[in-house]
Amino acid sequence: WESATALNIPGFNDTHVAILIGDDRADAALLLYVGKKQSDGNFIERNGLANGTLYMWVANDGSLSPADWNGTGTSRSGKFVAVENYNAAQAGTANFDHLGFATQAYLDSQKGSIGAFNFSRPEDVHTNPAPGKGNQIVFASTGRNTSINQGADLWGTTYVVDVKINLGRIQVDNITADISIVYDGDDAGKQDFGIRSPDNLVWAKDGMVYIQEDRSISTFGAASDEETSIWKLNPKTSAVERIGQIDRTAVPAGQVDSSPSDLGNWESSGIIDVTDEFNAEGERVLFFNTQAHSVGEGTIETENLVQGGQYLFISKPEVKGKGNKK
Repeated sequence: WESATALNIPGFNDTHVAILIGDDRADAALLLYVGKKQSDGNFIERNGLANGTLYMWVANDGSLSPADWNGTGTSRSGKFVAVENYNAAQAGTANFDHLGFATQAYLDSQKGSIGAFNFSRPEDVHTNPAPGKGNQIVFASTGRNTSINQGADLWGTTYVVDVKINLGRIQVDNITADISIVYDGDDAGKQDFGIRSPDNLVWAKDGMVYIQEDRSISTFGAASDEETSIWKLNPKTSAVERIGQIDRTAVPAGQVDSSPSDLGNWESSGIIDVTDEFNAEGERVLFFNTQAHSVGEGTIETENLVQGGQYLFISKPEVKGKGNKK
């Protein structure tokens, strides 16, 4: 998995846990785990992390991939359908490992049989931090040309998931979700000139979504000549602003960038909102890292490291006005 995020639903979280999962594979389903908390159990059981149910999202209209559904501002209603993920009695058989968990091949076969939607490559997921909005999740699908999506999602798509759980009747067939496309990098005029290959992201407390790029196709930057970037996305309006960009000249003395002309080789990752950790009134403070994949030699070798990189802060003044801060 690339990432997982817990839903925050008052009442529901008293007795259950629900976790949305980014599977980080091409043509992957959007996964949801739901478990019931056992007050008299061990640590895992008390937190609902034992004997839960795994679900895959299925579109009501039968859409199976971005070839069927794409475009900023569009949405689909659907439901989470339960699949068999654990069966102790079947441990060691053809479809289960020695502990009784379903194999990836068996999960994929169930994905096909229930008609689950095949996202190009689900990556990072994050819960809306706004009060009363903990049932909303943003996630990035980084883009990939596959036989299923037929090249309909090359540049990546950012989605918002609105999960609806009936607190009075929590059953395996009673979890629905509307999913909206808040940014489609394959829209006309955006390809390579907007958010490309979205990977890690955070839904910050200012209401904005901050997204990092990680090159996923060979044509990344070929037209725009822009290095990998960090973007601010307004999930309500789909407006975007580039707020940071990789600087390939930032190579420490003694180290060497072996592929300086390979645009997109470096990526930033792991972005989180740390504003509340600082006395930063009037600012939005984000923490992230840079992975300089092509940087080596010097202290990279002498200190037995793998590649270059940095941890960084980025801050931006917030301007109060009508509507949300930005």
